[in-house]
Amino acid sequence: MNKKPNKTDVLEDVLSGLDEDSSPSLEELDKLIHRSFRLTQAPSPESDKRQSMLGRALRASSTGKRKTTIYLTSKLADELDNTKANIRELMPEDARSLVTKSSIVNLALRILLREYEKRGEESILVKQLNKMAQKQ
Repeated sequence: MNKKPNKTDVLEDVLSGLDEDSSPSLEELDKLIHRSFRLTQAPSPESDKRQSMLGRALRASSTGKRKTTIYLTSKLADELDNTKANIRELMPEDARSLVTKSSIVNLALRILLREYEKRGEESILVKQLNKMAQKQ
């Protein structure tokens, strides 16, 4: 007497939702499929942009920097671009990457603010702001 082993129709169990707890391997398989799908997808330009923004934010936070927006006149923005290019030419090749618009602006502001701290009302900053106020 050949007795056939009990065969379980796994597909029927899955589709009917029976004994979901009885097949934890299905959850593992589902996770594996989704992980594999994510790995085979080409990154979208949008996800690259988000990762790039996140990377910049993490680097900035670890260096104590904070992003801020300021508005420059077109002429001043052009002068900043030209100055950056000129200073890079003056620097040794291995130090050229340190010359950025941000580094120039940071140094210029630091110098200007130190001069203001020392001279107060007689500082270049206060004098120039007074000139601007008189023109209006």
